[in-house]
Amino acid sequence: MHRGVTGCAQYLDEDNLALLDGATFVFLASDDAASKLPVMDWLEAHDVPFIDVGMGIEEIDGHLSGLLRVTTSLPGRRDTARHRIPRPAP
Repeated sequence: MHRGVTGCAQYLDEDNLALLDGATFVFLASDDAASKLPVMDWLEAHDVPFIDVGMGIEEIDGHLSGLLRVTTSLPGRRDTARHRIPRPAP
């Protein structure tokens, strides 16, 4: 199942998008919404499908509560993903 999976130890942003050259599928997990946008733009422009994940955890009355988001973006079906992936604050 993990054959062909290549991890990237570098922080991916608009300055090193060439790291994505040759990618056929990308898994994104970044808490920086501003740097995620150019990555998503590049993936969409190159018709590369991707999954983006996000997680939120908060403490309420001494208990932890959390939410997990998994969003898939596929060629021809990008609109739904764009509406669900958080944008940077203005």
